[in-house]
Amino acid sequence: MKDAERNRHELIDNLIQSIQNLDRERNEFVRALRAKEMLANTYQDRFEATQDQVDKLQRRIDCDMFVLVLIDGDDTLFTDEYVMDGLQGGERAARDLQQALLGYFGDKQYFRHDSKIVTRIYMNLTGLSKTYVDSKIISNVLSFQQFVKGFNRTHLLMQIVDAGDGKEGADSKVKGSGDNSYAQILRPYALNAGKSETITLIEALPFARELRQLSDRFKIGKFDEIFRDSKIITRKVSFHEDVNRYSRSTTTPTTDRTNDSHTTSQEEQKPSSKAKRILVNGHDQRLDEPIKNLDKDLAYKLKQLKLCNRFYLSKDCSYGDSCTHSHKRVLTPFELDNLRYVARSTACEYGLDCKNPDCYNGHRCQYATRCTNWSNGICWFSDDMHKVETYNPKAVVVEA
Repeated sequence: MKDAERNRHELIDNLIQSIQNLDRERNEFVRALRAKEMLANTYQDRFEATQDQVDKLQRRIDCDMFVLVLIDGDDTLFTDEYVMDGLQGGERAARDLQQALLGYFGDKQYFRHDSKIVTRIYMNLTGLSKTYVDSKIISNVLSFQQFVKGFNRTHLLMQIVDAGDGKEGADSKVKGSGDNSYAQILRPYALNAGKSETITLIEALPFARELRQLSDRFKIGKFDEIFRDSKIITRKVSFHEDVNRYSRSTTTPTTDRTNDSHTTSQEEQKPSSKAKRILVNGHDQRLDEPIKNLDKDLAYKLKQLKLCNRFYLSKDCSYGDSCTHSHKRVLTPFELDNLRYVARSTACEYGLDCKNPDCYNGHRCQYATRCTNWSNGICWFSDDMHKVETYNPKAVVVEA
């Protein structure tokens, strides 16, 4: 009985000890758990505070999102109507450009309703104002200064910046679509798969050759109603417009005064009905006959009508009703002369060797050796079409 009682007490003592040990372990686990909960709460508070800061920063970033538009104003020129209207024209140009940019970027994924558009147009104000005066688009440089003033005062984030009077002043800030040198900067971005979503190229003048090769890797924006798609023409005719002198150089029927038969020699027979005249210099290089009734204001207006040169000047447009240029307007001979002046701003692909009497394209750069685009290597006319001699021209007969 005593052994049984002793065993019972030992069992009870062991049970009590086990319960106490378990209770201590439970308390330690509870304390550890509470400490971890406190730590977790601390981290949660810190996380929430940090997330709040991130959200506030993101909202600030989103509020300050902007698109930067950089334009070479020596290469990307506003249409003449804006410049001719001086102060009011500058104001309209700024408003129209802003609306055009908003319309273009408005549906882009990265553009928000409160995004800002910052526009900087760099141009050689002195040189460009002289160009406008020389081309008779405006009568004096003050008109161009007023245009710039009107533009700059219209919108806070849009500005024309004077890049200096060096011939590459604007180029040192930004390149235009007609400038090959910008291709070197864009080439690394063209290596990415697909089209760039963050770079858009603005095309006014047709892209220069190297830039055109890269253009399919970028989005292209065109604002035809705002920017000119051709260079300003300021060519001055360097040889005398004397139709009689040209006629004396042609082969025409003449009477043989040495006999009474009034026969004509083999060399002086009348040209065939398909024969026409072209003008050449002493090196047999093609020249453009002078425009006798040139009116540059009229020529500019005709250019804006986007008339089909082939239809009006060669009577041979193979595109017919599908032509992208107009065939509908009836032109007077005076208007046709001035349309021919517009057509000559495009270089003939055969250059000085062209013998096509119906060719209406230009065979000589209108700026000759004074052409700044040629000195920069970006003129559409070849080297020899800048240096062609124009004195002592003569007319020769060719078959049409």
